[in-house]
Amino acid sequence: MTPQPQPPTTPAEVYERVFVPALAAPWARDLLRRAAPQTGERVLDVACGTGIVARLAAADVGPTGTVV
Repeated sequence: MTPQPQPPTTPAEVYERVFVPALAAPWARDLLRRAAPQTGERVLDVACGTGIVARLAAADVGPTGTVV
């Protein structure tokens, strides 16, 4: 029998598991599509909230880039 996932219990968990996938991640993907960060570039995420933009941008700039 596969264990059932536990429901989020803290406001931060609810925000990350509910709000981010439903609203913040699609917005962040659109923002990064428009900004088009490239491998090796530097990205500054101001007022980063949960950090979803920074987390996604890190994949775009790769190990030679920087996200702050």
